[in-house]
Amino acid sequence: MQGIVSTSKVNELIWHALTANGVEDRDCRVTWWWSSCPVKMKDCMGLMVTAKEPLTTPVFKVYFSTDCFRFATELQRENNIIHEACHVAECLRVGGVEHSREPHGPDWETAVLRTGYIPTVNTVLKVTEEESRQIKNLT
Repeated sequence: MQGIVSTSKVNELIWHALTANGVEDRDCRVTWWWSSCPVKMKDCMGLMVTAKEPLTTPVFKVYFSTDCFRFATELQRENNIIHEACHVAECLRVGGVEHSREPHGPDWETAVLRTGYIPTVNTVLKVTEEESRQIKNLT
């Protein structure tokens, strides 16, 4: 999805969040994609999933909603990329691909604050039915 956030900017923000939380390149592998999946990405700007198979190097996949990003401000977009990357850092803090019991708890909030961004969980943009039709017509 060109024009919303560049690939280099997404990569820069992800690694900023990880390195701010003590994660190095060798600690994990993070891949990300733009998604317009109406099931997974209907109400959220981002989603972090982990690899199911046991691996030596943990693998994390992050999806960003093309529909929600289209209507977000630049700060909301950046904050969401940081938000998801801090979930990765939190998983590594508790050991591998397991997530903490409180995905948006105080440890995650601290991880976001280390990046200089705002620890918000209100990254969901509610899109009306009319806006949804307009989005579909744009793509």
